[in-house]
Order: sequence, then structure tokens, then C-alpha cells
Amino acid sequence: MFKNSYFYFFILINTILVSCTRENPSWEVGLLTPLIKSSLKIKDLSRDSLVTSDTSGLIRLVYSKNLNNISVDSFFSISDTTVAKSFAIDSLRLYNLTIDYPFTLGSIARQAGSIGLLILALQGNTIAIPSIGPLSVPKIEYNADTIFTSMSLDDGKIEVKFSNNLPIDITDVKFELRNVLNNELLVDGNFPFIKSNSVEAQTYSLAGKTFGSKIAIEVKSFSSPGSNNVPVLIDTNNSIVASLRVYDLRPNKATALWPAQNIIEQYLDFNLRRLNVELTYADIKSGKIFLKLKSTIDDTLHFYYDLPGATKNGVPFKIIKDLAPGTTSNPSSIFEVYDFSGYQLDLSGSNKDTFNATPNSIIVRIDSTGIQKTFSKADNIQVELGFQNLKPSYARGYMSMDTFSFGPATQDLEFFKDISGKVNFDDANMSVVVKNSIGTDAIGEIKKFKVINTRKQTQTQLTSTELNKLIVIPRAIDNNGKLPVSSSLTEVKLNKSNSNLASLISTLPDQIEYEIQMRTNPNGDLYGRKDFIYDGELLDISLQLDVPLNFSAEDLSLTRIENFNGQTFDLQNVIDGVLMLNFENQYPLAMHVQLDFIDDSGANPVKYFTIESNILPGDLDQNGKVLNKKSSLTQIPISAKEIENLNKANKIIIKARFSTKDNPNLIKIYDYYCMDLVLSASFNYKID
Repeated sequence: MFKNSYFYFFILINTILVSCTRENPSWEVGLLTPLIKSSLKIKDLSRDSLVTSDTSGLIRLVYSKNLNNISVDSFFSISDTTVAKSFAIDSLRLYNLTIDYPFTLGSIARQAGSIGLLILALQGNTIAIPSIGPLSVPKIEYNADTIFTSMSLDDGKIEVKFSNNLPIDITDVKFELRNVLNNELLVDGNFPFIKSNSVEAQTYSLAGKTFGSKIAIEVKSFSSPGSNNVPVLIDTNNSIVASLRVYDLRPNKATALWPAQNIIEQYLDFNLRRLNVELTYADIKSGKIFLKLKSTIDDTLHFYYDLPGATKNGVPFKIIKDLAPGTTSNPSSIFEVYDFSGYQLDLSGSNKDTFNATPNSIIVRIDSTGIQKTFSKADNIQVELGFQNLKPSYARGYMSMDTFSFGPATQDLEFFKDISGKVNFDDANMSVVVKNSIGTDAIGEIKKFKVINTRKQTQTQLTSTELNKLIVIPRAIDNNGKLPVSSSLTEVKLNKSNSNLASLISTLPDQIEYEIQMRTNPNGDLYGRKDFIYDGELLDISLQLDVPLNFSAEDLSLTRIENFNGQTFDLQNVIDGVLMLNFENQYPLAMHVQLDFIDDSGANPVKYFTIESNILPGDLDQNGKVLNKKSSLTQIPISAKEIENLNKANKIIIKARFSTKDNPNLIKIYDYYCMDLVLSASFNYKID
């Protein structure tokens, strides 16, 4: 690249003017002004390549181009995942209700006529009790309004139990349970036989029943065969106890005092859906977790959400929220979004034996407020939880057996973009390099490779023994989940011994077209879900080109555009001048150089001035090397108008054209070769 340095000289001649006695003196002065001074080496002609040299000093043009890569997003993306569930009132439970209804031997005897009077009279004595009955027991009312006012049940159970503590058996016990308000029969039943000093129980369904706050319990009739002529001790305080236990109530609607309880209690795995890989662990780079709650229950809800498999700084992810009372017409709701960045997420499930799943628990609790509230089956709690835009910085698991195709694709090749003409390179080396920073084995294959010269509309296909050959790509080595990762490097080398690469590059292509195929885990999961991938650490496929500058050329052309600033030229009173272009050339190439001074600030570039020069080549010694530079001087007369135009230019287009056809041998370019350029001007000024 030209490195321009401009030297501007200014002359003060005040003393001359002061000493002169002539009126209106006038004479001409010549001034030599260097405009451009530069030393040009081959590296300055290389814009996008890296110029290096071998041990002999031979210049090599080295070029690298990334073709494609496989990143985290190439392997998988975590879809937004939501779990929603609605919990109805039948998930709630009411208080269990237990009623004990004792009736003693004394109360039975008082209904048993003369036999009963005998029993009462012989209190504390031993006698044989004759048969009794049938008798009844007065009904008893039970007021449950401190627990509930009304209760319509979809389901529930009542256990009726008789404990016979009498010295005689009891038979044919018939009972009823009724609502007091409307005398509606709720439950009735019969116990055929209850042995002395034993307990009998029966369970009845309460499905579809409606309870008021007052219920009546009545033993309609019972009998006893007596003591079967066996004398027994008379204790009138001995009793039969009728017990009622109401439990497992599932209300359709109830106005009740609700006990403190977990109305939702679930321990499940939260599954990440639609993943084509089997992840067991991930460090989350960014993402959100959101919570939506909605309740029509007329009570405060306490919500507890735990994600024990997600920790940040050792602390598990947890949400604790209170949800205000709501109604069917005006439900209460909460919507919260939480940042999930920086969390470590275990995805091996509750039992550490699965993938794409993390354990979580949902608990919703109500307190016992001491206040009766009305809930109905129309009431519900809606819970919705979900992940949004999860992006891992690191993930571990089985990355699956997958095929990635790169191409057919076309990429620009800037290497020879500014060169035209005919060239024949003696040698060229190209490597397709796969840098694998992902913890998965792979195999690859170069399906197709060709170069294109769009200027000449030509295409040349690569032929090589390396095409369509399987490339084994080892997995990277993890550093216990921490960077840096130990990448594997796999290289496919092409040269003139195994391909037509040299002739391919000699076409001076400006595009390449390729098709490469990669397949991960070709042998399946050999490592037990121990594959890994880091964000930013990729499987890179790059092209590396190495061309020694040992070539022949015909009408080879190089074009460069450089900035130019002539705005500070002092053109006042200029008459004319001469531009002098001097080259000291060490390259073994005869060149024709053309410098076009242009202004491209407008819509259409304007060319103001052109300089052309022929440059002599350096002389070769017996070893084909140039030891000394050769000078070439070109002088161009320039008028005042042309100097004025030169002052308007802001760019220089430099075109160099050369050929080696007069040299029978290939030309080699060494790193110490250079060409010095000096552009100077001699301006003549008129001084009055």
C-alpha cells in the first residue's frame, strides 16, 4: 500500500522586495517540490492476504477464509415451554366431622316396661336379662353451623359405627340421618347383629347429598335377645355408642369454615419440549421464566414454586407469592416475569436418569381464617408456568446423530480481486481446516469445490483424490465445564501432487463455490450423554491458501486506488512546471505504470491528470535474484491549467501492468525486493 508523505516548501522574499528600487519589479523563480515519496514492497499490494516468506526469503501469499461454522443454534434451540393447569374446587377438602351418640343401659331399661324396672332395681347385682324390644332411641339434633352452613357434595363418605359396651347382644338396629330444616333423608341403614363388647361399622356414600348446618340422628328401632339365661352384672351406666364420621368430602358448593390445607401439591418433572438433543445439564446465558396465576376462590392463596434443579450461586430458584381473594365474575390474578440468566439447570430429571427434564414442585395453600367462605365447583385456580428465550452458554448431553450440509454456497475470494491478466503459478497449497470446539465426534466430506473468475466468466472444477473422502473429526475435550476448551484440528491438504490446485489458482478466481457435509456422532452416543457445547465455541470450517510467488505472467495488471490531497498547493502566480516521476525498481519485472489523478466526490468521477511511465526491471544474477535496483525517470511538462486541475484531485488510481514472457524462467519474488517512487514537481512562479 502506498504510504504518501507530502513535502511543501514556502519561500519568503520580503528582503528582496524591500531592497529593490524598481517600480513594479518582475522576474521568474523555479521551485522544486516533492509531491509523493514512497517505498513499495510486495506486502503493500496485498490487501486481504498475509504476506510471509520462507527460509530463502521467497514471498508466499497466505490467505484465510471462514466458510461456515456449527454453533449452539445449529445444534438446537430451546423452544418456549409452558405448563398450564386448572385446579377446580374439588381439589379442596373440608373438615372431617365426627359425632358420638351414646345411649346407656339405664336409658334402654326405662323404655322396657317391667323388665326395665327390674334391671334398674337390680343395679349392681348379677341376673339373667331376658329378651328386650323392639325399642327406639329419641333422635338427637347436631348443630354444625360453626363448621359449615350448607354443603352440596359431589362425593364424600360417612362411616356409621356402633360400639356395644353392654353385657347383652343387640340386633336389628335401624337408624336414620336427616336434614332438620326439610326433614330430607340423607342416610339410613340396618345393623343385623352387634355382639356384646364389640364394634360394627358400615360406610355409606354421600355423593349427590346436600347437608344443612343442622342434622338429626335417630335410632329407629333395635332389639336384644338378652343374656341367654346367663347371669350378668347390671351396670346401668354401660352404653351403646353410635358414632358418625363424615370424611373425604368433595363439595360442589359449600359455605364452610375451611381448614388450612395445600389445595395444590404437585411434584413433577418440567419437560423441555421439541428438543432434538438429549440435554442433562445447561448453564443459562439468558432467558426468562414467567408465572401466571388466576383465582376465583374467595380466600387468599399462598403460592410456592420450587425448581430445585436450577441454582444460582448455590441457591435454588424459588417463587413465593400471595394471591388475593377473587370471584367468578372478578378473578384475582398475578403475572410475574423473572430473569433466568446465570442459572445452572440440571436436566436429568427427578431420579437423575433422564434428559430434557428438571424436577419442580407447585404448592398452593390456604389458611384457616376462622371465617366461613362460600366456594363452588365453578371456582378454580389457574396456574401457568413457562420458559421464554432460553439461551445456554454451555450444555451437556447427547447432541444426537445429525447431518449438516454447507452449500452449495458461493463466497467472494478477495485474494486476486485487483489482478487481471494471465498468470501461471508453479505451486499452490490449500487446506480445508476443521477446528472442532464442540464435544462431539463428527465425520465430514468435501462434496464439491470449484473456483469462478467473474471478470472472465470462467469456472474451474477442483479435481483431487481428497474429494468425497471421509474426514474423521475428533471431539473437543471439556475442561470440567469451564473455558478454555481443548479443540481438535483436522486438516485436508491439497497441493499440486494430489490436485489441480495450481492451475485452479492460476485462473485468478474471485469466487469459490463449495459443498461440504458434516455428520455428528456417526457411531451414536458412545459417551453416555457426555457431549458438550459452549456458546461461541464452534465447529469452524475455514479455507487456508498458500501461494509461493514463483510464477510467469502475461499482461498481468494490478490496480490500486489511494487518497491524494493537493489542496494546499500554492498556485498563486504559477506559470508552468515539470512533473518528474522517478522509480528505483528491484523487482525482476518490466512494468508500465499509469497514475490517474481524479476527483470522485461527485456523482461521476472526474479525471484531471494522467502520468504514464515505463519502469525497467532489476537485473538478475546467475541465481535468478535481483541484487541492485534500476532507475527509471520520466519527466512530464505541466501547464498552469493542468497544475490547477491537479489541485482538485482527491484520489490516485495506480495501474501497473507487467509481463514475464521475455524471461525464459519463472520469476520469484523475495521479501527484500522493493521499489522506491518519488513524484516531484518543479513550478515556475512569477514574482512582481
